[in-house]
Amino acid sequence: MAGPVDYAYVENLREKLRQYNDAYYDKDAPLVDDYTYDQMLRELERLEAAHPEWADPESPTRIVGGRALSTFSKVSHEVRMESLQDVFSIEELRAFLTKTSADTPIEWVVEHKIDGLSVALEYRDGVFYRGATRGDGTTGEDVSANLLTMSSIPKRLAEDPPSRLIVRGEVFMSDRSFTSLNESQEELGQKLFANPRNAAAGSLRQLDPKVTSGRDLSLFCFNVQLVEGRKFATHLESLEFLAANGFPVIPVSDAVIDIEAVISAVEAIGAERGRLSYGIDGAVVKANSLAVRETLGSTSKFPRWAAAYKFSPEQQETRIRDIIVQVGRSGKITPLAVLEPVTVAGSTISRATLHNEDFIEEKDIRVGDSVIIQKAGDVIPEVVRVQTDKRPAEAVPYAMPQVCPACGSVVIRREGEAASYCTGANCPAQRLRRLIHFASRDCMNIEGLGPANLRVLVEKGYIQSLGDLYRLPEHASELERLPGWGKRSVTKLLEAVEGSKKNPLERVLTALGIPQIGTAAARVLAKAFPDIWALAEAEADMLQTLPDIGATSAQSIRAFFDSPDNLSVLREFAQFGVNLTSDTYGSGEAQEELPWSDLRFVVTGTLESMSREEAEAKIRSLGAAAQSQVSAKTSFVVVGAKAGSKATKAAALGIPTLDEAAFLDALQNPATLSAREI
Repeated sequence: MAGPVDYAYVENLREKLRQYNDAYYDKDAPLVDDYTYDQMLRELERLEAAHPEWADPESPTRIVGGRALSTFSKVSHEVRMESLQDVFSIEELRAFLTKTSADTPIEWVVEHKIDGLSVALEYRDGVFYRGATRGDGTTGEDVSANLLTMSSIPKRLAEDPPSRLIVRGEVFMSDRSFTSLNESQEELGQKLFANPRNAAAGSLRQLDPKVTSGRDLSLFCFNVQLVEGRKFATHLESLEFLAANGFPVIPVSDAVIDIEAVISAVEAIGAERGRLSYGIDGAVVKANSLAVRETLGSTSKFPRWAAAYKFSPEQQETRIRDIIVQVGRSGKITPLAVLEPVTVAGSTISRATLHNEDFIEEKDIRVGDSVIIQKAGDVIPEVVRVQTDKRPAEAVPYAMPQVCPACGSVVIRREGEAASYCTGANCPAQRLRRLIHFASRDCMNIEGLGPANLRVLVEKGYIQSLGDLYRLPEHASELERLPGWGKRSVTKLLEAVEGSKKNPLERVLTALGIPQIGTAAARVLAKAFPDIWALAEAEADMLQTLPDIGATSAQSIRAFFDSPDNLSVLREFAQFGVNLTSDTYGSGEAQEELPWSDLRFVVTGTLESMSREEAEAKIRSLGAAAQSQVSAKTSFVVVGAKAGSKATKAAALGIPTLDEAAFLDALQNPATLSAREI
């Protein structure tokens, strides 16, 4: 505990925990690991108990973490979905069991504590009626459509169905599915999930059920919340009923009364967790008798008849033999620690991600260091800290490579990001992802060249570079013989490839995947240069004079065109007849006639009346630039629901913000906005 403990300290601790709750439950993007969060919450509980005068009914110690989001309809839980009180040592667990069973012996059962997203499944007359997330325990989100995509959830009950039934379960993602999903995310150039829990939560809360159906989610059911039309005497009896009706039921121990037998069951789960195919972060101990549960009741937040024993992350010491880098399919350069093999949580670890340059510098990680490692979420090996007192004298600070180890192209670090990226257009480590981006709808829009078909063409050797796309007509007869293709589909594909040669220059620039250059910046560049060769000769200083092109973007453009491999790709395009000439060159002057020609906007958060892309299109139609990042040159920031760091940065820079109502009014009356003094 650092600093003086006063009311301000407690309020600061509450605020941090609220932020962590919001990130974990509502954004599916944790800011701290579970163990750190649990220890902070435990500290807050101790301080509130010692100082009742500092009590707050909205404290994180009294409220279940999540809340219902506006993107799904809300569901009021008929039976409150409580969280469990946590214990962190065998002594605490023994004290809980002893105290709870002081008046009468209690039969206990022990279960895995699944690290997933809690849901309530409701059935009426044996038919699935609705499924909802826990939310804050009282109000959750209706995710019925997404839950129905999961084959593990029964749609109809066969064995003596009651008139109403509400079952509580945990949606999770297996380690295998998590690894496969992140490989796919990287292949498509999308953000990777931090752990299986957040992957499961993010997958279940998709607005498009088709996305959820492709995420391979699993379910374990662990409680009957409500039943009408039949009765159960014990928890085990209710689980037997659920299993008979096709529900996947959580692994559970036999009912035991002896406290030491309960503790042995908890320790047995701890010993096997490294061998499980899914993540658990503890063991749950529950009273088996439902009548006993009724008698014991609940506090304002927890049932008195259950507790969760939380496992501490298993940590081991080892030595860093080397630091190497790995080039991902998005071009991201990730440093990896090569370790002396050590067993952690049941598996042998010889490598651990070091994430990025900032992570290495912050922890001052060097080759030869002795380090403490653990498995984040029992899945991903990570370096926790360096044993600096054991550092060898010859250890030196690590420096990230300046060129890509896979292709030799320049490595750059994007503005506002901790990661470094390869700039090579034909880098073999990121070939498939580049091809997918190039052919996508917002780029060259080559119909028939989606991820699945591109993967086949790469694996068969027909495409190894961007230029090979325009060589596909040479292989037409061979392509027609591929399983599931045929003459008609190949003809349409080749027509789409040929048609893409006529795309405007701004689409080509977007498709090249130059870091920091999206559709808006590509549009600016196409207006500023007559062709791609003029752009290739432009100096960074000149590029920075253009709207939406900052120092980092200019550096990225120069790095791209300074690469001989990238210029070779462009020469191939020219030979194949791909349009590299701008049809909007010099049209920027017409912008002066529009009311917002001297304004720059950033849109952040979620707007109810339109998508962010639609808002940016309306902004551009009035002559303004739609930026992706807030800077001192930004004129206005349009702030929707759940706006994040961009709104905060706007406030810090003194940039005016517009809520959705003010933005819609400005669209109707554009003359009401004028450029601010910068």
